[in-house]
Amino acid sequence: MRLKFRGREMAHTELGFEVMKKAVIDLAGMGHPDAEPKLIGRNIHVMLTPLPANKRKAKFHVKDDGADGEAEPPAPRAAEA
Repeated sequence: MRLKFRGREMAHTELGFEVMKKAVIDLAGMGHPDAEPKLIGRNIHVMLTPLPANKRKAKFHVKDDGADGEAEPPAPRAAEA
């Protein structure tokens, strides 16, 4: 993963490191970092290695069955001639 700083953003690289660390934590179920994020020029780099398929977290699917009480959106109307 790469995060690129532009202009005055270089004054706050600590915020970029926080974003990268949060992304690594969020992706921990899918892979692990090879090393800590590094600042190289205007970029912060971190290499992630994927976990084997049997050790990854199951994919998260949201099933929308309409049980939350909201009505379905109206069907689109045919164009009138």
